[in-house]
Amino acid sequence: MDDLIFGFEILGFGFLVVLFTLWLLAIILELFHRLFGETEKEKAPDQHVKTQPAAADVKPEGGRAEAPELVAASIGAILYTMEAGGYRHFAIKEVKALPAQRSNWALGGRTRLLGARQDFVDMRRRKNR
Repeated sequence: MDDLIFGFEILGFGFLVVLFTLWLLAIILELFHRLFGETEKEKAPDQHVKTQPAAADVKPEGGRAEAPELVAASIGAILYTMEAGGYRHFAIKEVKALPAQRSNWALGGRTRLLGARQDFVDMRRRKNR
């Protein structure tokens, strides 16, 4: 029973140390943000950038709907650009679908899987002899 209580004490102490460390890191990050973060001048929006109509108001050309993967890719590009801070001079002009291509990642994974399978088969054959 003493070991169980001692284990809970160590668990609680470790939990408090982790929480205190995370709190300390949050304070340090906030301090760095205040020291080296954006100034008021950088926060002001640029006057020469035109605002685009809302997404609900935009109708696709020719009455055709874009593929969902194109919409997702566009949204991802916008979010990436906004987080990188380059959104002041960013505008999507056109979204084009590329012809279907085989993914190099998928081919590499398939090759690795087949190689691992062949190693397993060879190992089983040697074991059964």
